[in-house]
Amino acid sequence: MDHILKDNNNINKNNKDNEILFFKVFRNHFIFNEIFKHVRLYDLHESKAYSINLKDSKYKDYIKYIFDFNFSIKNQNILTNFKELIKLKFNKDFNKKLKANSIPNTIKIIIFNKNYKQPIDLGILPSSLEYLSFHSFYNDSNFTITRNLLPNSITTLIFDNDEHNGYDAYRNDSGCFIDLNIGGILPNSLTKLNLPNNFNTKLNFKSLPNSITSLKFGLYNEPLEDNVLPDNLVELTMVCFNRDFHENTFTNCKQINKLILYKFNQKISGTNLLPKSLTHLELLFFNQPIMDTTNNSLLPNNLKYLDITYYNIDNNNNNNNNNNNNNNNNNNNNNGSLFLPNSIETLIINKINLFPSFPNSLTSLAMSYENKGYIFKLLSLLQDINLNKCVFIKYKQYIYPNSNLVSLVFHPSKIIMEKEKENENENENDEFFNQKNIKIVEIKQKNFNWSNLLEFRYLKELIFDKNSTFNKNLIKGILPDSLERLEFGKHWNNGDNKNEINFYGKELKVGIFPNQIKFLKFGKLFYKSIKLEALPTSLIKLCLPKKSLLLLPKNYILKFKISLLKKKNIYIKY
Repeated sequence: MDHILKDNNNINKNNKDNEILFFKVFRNHFIFNEIFKHVRLYDLHESKAYSINLKDSKYKDYIKYIFDFNFSIKNQNILTNFKELIKLKFNKDFNKKLKANSIPNTIKIIIFNKNYKQPIDLGILPSSLEYLSFHSFYNDSNFTITRNLLPNSITTLIFDNDEHNGYDAYRNDSGCFIDLNIGGILPNSLTKLNLPNNFNTKLNFKSLPNSITSLKFGLYNEPLEDNVLPDNLVELTMVCFNRDFHENTFTNCKQINKLILYKFNQKISGTNLLPKSLTHLELLFFNQPIMDTTNNSLLPNNLKYLDITYYNIDNNNNNNNNNNNNNNNNNNNNNGSLFLPNSIETLIINKINLFPSFPNSLTSLAMSYENKGYIFKLLSLLQDINLNKCVFIKYKQYIYPNSNLVSLVFHPSKIIMEKEKENENENENDEFFNQKNIKIVEIKQKNFNWSNLLEFRYLKELIFDKNSTFNKNLIKGILPDSLERLEFGKHWNNGDNKNEINFYGKELKVGIFPNQIKFLKFGKLFYKSIKLEALPTSLIKLCLPKKSLLLLPKNYILKFKISLLKKKNIYIKY
C-alpha cells in the first residue's frame, strides 16, 4: 500500500513539474507568437475553396469534405484514395453516370446537384450513407428508386431540395419515380423523408416505415386513409394537400406535435379532426371557422404556435350573432377568446381587428395590418410582444398595442417611423408606445435608417439579421447610451463597399460605440483595423470573423489574448 501511495505522490509531483515547465515554455514570447501564428493560419484556411487536382493531392488523409465536386469518367475511382472523406457534394455541372464502388464507404453525406439526371444503380451508394439529397429531377430523367437501392444506414432522404416560398414553387415536372407501395423501397432506419414534388400516389397501410419522424409532401393531394401515416411521426408538412381528414387519420400518430398545411382550406368539423397532441400548427391559406356555433375552439388545446396568415373571418360578428341567438350575455364564452386556445404563445395573423381578444399565454405576435395614415404601414410588423396579457386598444379607428410592448422586429418591408396627424387638434405628444419599455430591436430590412433609433433611448439590445445586407455608416452618438448588446449582420462594414479600392484595412472609428456595451459581434464581411480605444471599456465578449485577426498588430493580439482575457474576460471568437 505504501508503495502505491509513493508512486501516486511521484506522479502528482511530475505532473506539477510538467505543468510549470509547460508554462515557462508557453510564455516565451517567441514561441507564443509562433504557436498563435499557426493557429490563426489554420483557422483562416480551415475551410477554403481550391481548384486542385485531387489525384496529385499530397494530403488525402486530411480531407474530410469535398464540395463542388466533378470528375471525368476515367478518374471515378479517385475518391477511394481519401480515407477520411465523409461528405461529398457534386457541383452544378456534374451529370455523369456513377460506377459501382466509386464512392468510398466512409461517406456519410451525399448531395447531388439540380442538373444530375443519371440513373443510380445498385452498389453505387455506400453502406455508410446516412444523409442523401437529390436537389431536383425532371421529366427527362430515368431515375427510379428501386428495392434495396437505399442502404440500411440512411436516416435522411430528401428529394427536390429547392428553396421556395409556398406551394406556388411546386411544379409537376419532377421526373423522379418512387412507388412506396412496393415493399423494401424505404429502409427502416429512415427518420426524415421529403418526398419528390410530383409524388401523388395514394398511400396504403405500411407504405411508409414507422421509423419516420419527419415527413414532407409536395403535390400530394390523395386522401389519407386511417393508419397510413407512420406511428412515430412527429412533424408533417403537406404543401398542396386540400382534402378532408378522416376522423382517425392521426389516431396512430401519438407523438405528432407539428403540422404544416399550405393549401389546406377544409372545414374543421370535429374534435378528433386535428391531433390533440399538436403544439405547432401552420394553416397558411386556411380561411374556415375555427370555433363551433357555441364559441368553443375547434383547435387543439395544447397549441403553442399558430400561423393563420390568410385568416379573414370576423370573429367579432360571429360572437355577437351567437350571443344574440343564445340570449345569454352572461355566458363565459362570450368574451370571444375561447376560439384561440389559452396555451398559445406565438400567433401569426393577418388583421388584428378580426379577434375580439387574445389568450393570456401569448408572448409573440406577428401580424399584417395596413391602415392608412398611422405610424407603421403594418406588414408583418410586430413580433415578440412579451406581455402578461396581450391587450389591444382601439383609438381613433386605429388599432395598436398598449404600452407593455418590450420588443420590436423591423421586417424587410419599409417601416415609417412617423405618426401622421389625423387633425390639428391631435396631441403631438401622443405616443404609439411607451418607448421606455422597448428594450430589444431586431432589424431585418436593408434600408433601415440609423435615425430611427432616436425613438429608443432606453434600448438594451440591437440585433441585425445575420444575413442582412445593411451597410450604412455609423456615426457617433446615434446609438443609445443604454445599449448592452450589439450584433451586426453579414454585410456591415461601416458603410465601406468591398468594391472600393481602400475597402480593406480601414480603421474603425473611435467613439461610435456606447460605453455600456458588453457584447459586440461583427459579421462575416467585416474587415477593419480595430484600435483598443475604439472598443467600449465595459466589453465582455467580442466576436470577429477570422480574416479580421490578420489586421490586428502582433503585440495587440498578445495583449488581447492574454492580459484582457485574464483580467476582463474578453474573447475573440474565430
